Amino acid sequence: MEYSKLLNGETVMQISKSSGLDDVFQWITPELLQERIFNGTNIAYGVKVGDEWCGIIVLGKEEEGRLWIEALGVHEDHRRKGIARNLVKLAKDFADREDYRAIFVDVDDDNLIAQKFYQSVGFVRSGMVNSYYFDETDAFIYRFDL
Repeated sequence: MEYSKLLNGETVMQISKSSGLDDVFQWITPELLQERIFNGTNIAYGVKVGDEWCGIIVLGKEEEGRLWIEALGVHEDHRRKGIARNLVKLAKDFADREDYRAIFVDVDDDNLIAQKFYQSVGFVRSGMVNSYYFDETDAFIYRFDL
């Protein structure tokens, strides 16, 4: 497996879609993502197995030492192999190097698999936001303190 920092918004969007993150297109366009990567607001890492991209994490920098996991996905053929766990470790290492104080992620309130995953990598539920997503579903906010 090869983990790489990604600099092209279109590539990030393609990997996101192939990793099962179809909803990423609801909140950002490839052009806006490219601009955010260029100006450093977003950071993205991808995972390749052979010649195939199979996973992605997109991080969003925020003020006051907060880093958000804006997208995390692994292609269904490559799940349960530690790829998501390694991508979160990349995020933690980045946050630690850059002196962030915490990493946050929002999780759909009925996505029990994602909730259990984030808890298994050290995140704790720190809040809830009603009608957070486009479809008006609620979100739990998880936090990892550095």
